Amino acid sequence: MNRIEGQISNIQKHKQLIRVEIRVAKDSFYAIILDLGPDAGYRPVLRKTCSILFKETEVSIATDEAHQISISNRIPCILLDVEKEKILCRIKLQYEDVILFATLSSSEWERLNIKIGNKVTALVKENEVMLAN
Repeated sequence: MNRIEGQISNIQKHKQLIRVEIRVAKDSFYAIILDLGPDAGYRPVLRKTCSILFKETEVSIATDEAHQISISNRIPCILLDVEKEKILCRIKLQYEDVILFATLSSSEWERLNIKIGNKVTALVKENEVMLAN
């Protein structure tokens, strides 16, 4: 599980949905969570530190920022390593001082044609992000 620490900077609520903005360094991350009432699970609090959690299988990799895409969580990273097997590969990335991982198909990895040390963007949909204290 990927984990990044940040501070909640904005909370928007509509019906039973809550959109939370979390600041990490100069970047903003977003999560959409369900509001299940005061007795249920995690409750975001403005200006409070929280953990942003997401599975490595929910991370996509982009090499070009020129294309418009409807994913808010765009994480600028450096490619550190790849463990390539026949069908899947595990990508090791660095964002700020945090190590992140992504799992891609080996064919997609080859299509991207990226090398160790290249700058890439890790993409994570808002609804795939979990928050924790």
